[in-house]
Amino acid sequence: MNVNYIEFAVPFFFLFIAFEIIFSLITKKKLYRLNDAITSLSCGVTEQVIESFLKTIGLAMYLYCYENFKITEINTNSIFNWIICFFIVDLAYYIFHKSSHSINFIWATHIVHHQSEEYNLSTALRQSSFQNTISAFFFLPIAVMGFSVYMFLVCYQINLIYQFFVHTKTIKKMGFIEKFMNTPSHHRVHHAKNDIYIDKNFAGVFIIWDKMFNTFEEEIEEPTYGIVSPVKNFNPLWLNLSYWKDLIVFSIKTPKIKDKILIWFKGPGALKLESKDKKIEIENNFANQTKEKFDPSISQYEKIYVLINFIIITIFSVKFLEIFNTLTFENKMLYPFSILFTLACVGLILEKNKSAYKFETVRIILLFALFIN
Repeated sequence: MNVNYIEFAVPFFFLFIAFEIIFSLITKKKLYRLNDAITSLSCGVTEQVIESFLKTIGLAMYLYCYENFKITEINTNSIFNWIICFFIVDLAYYIFHKSSHSINFIWATHIVHHQSEEYNLSTALRQSSFQNTISAFFFLPIAVMGFSVYMFLVCYQINLIYQFFVHTKTIKKMGFIEKFMNTPSHHRVHHAKNDIYIDKNFAGVFIIWDKMFNTFEEEIEEPTYGIVSPVKNFNPLWLNLSYWKDLIVFSIKTPKIKDKILIWFKGPGALKLESKDKKIEIENNFANQTKEKFDPSISQYEKIYVLINFIIITIFSVKFLEIFNTLTFENKMLYPFSILFTLACVGLILEKNKSAYKFETVRIILLFALFIN
């Protein structure tokens, strides 16, 4: 079963990103920053590389539930059944998405998508490396209902492709469509950290769920993007792991066994409240909100250098994903190491880390030694 519409859509994603960059340059609206855009795309590459090892887990769970627990078998030849499946998939996504903002261990798998302080089409590709493994559990009831893996995958991938296009500031309001569809305006609210916008508009395709469950907010004031406590980092590996670190640190330092366990199931705000009560310091957590963006200045030569490295490693990553199933175990470890180490070094240079060029030197020596043999 080969249902991979997203793979087909990826070149078009990059094409639309290019169009948006050109539009940004022509109109001088400054929709993109090199460091932010490369970091978003680096997170996307990191997610794809790590997902090459994890992607079968969710599919296997769905198939197992379908074959062993389905109540009935839904006819795939009925257009009506396809429409129902699409709505149910979107509802399941809404439930997952809302849960990911309400439960710390799920938020840890989703936070990466919200760390960007810009809002453009590259932000859509800023994905967490571990989210799909957790979100898979929220779609299992669809398998039990009797919707085949094929129906689910088609509807799910169309759902994700649609969401790419709502990550833009170039489209304002969309009139009547705003009443029932998720739109760029509605999703800008979701990515904003303004007080009135926090935890609003979780929709994937249909905004009706937010209106039904009282999580809808209209875009009124100008959004400020990012998370309440900026990570101030362009390393995709650290961006994926930083919140896990915060949870682990809190669990270790808090004295009560109950709190050590419950913190994983409380909302993100609990780290702020609990750390204040217990006098526990959590690095980078819930700092004072600011509109000032993390934007270290690097030279033009450094910008060209990181851009060239990013393009090369992205092409290498695409090739790795294409031949993944044919690789030896050794190369399945070696190639991801090379990709992730390179992306981490790119991030260190972008954030003007003092150790950036030490790591970059080590990377070049290691890659030369590894691939010369």
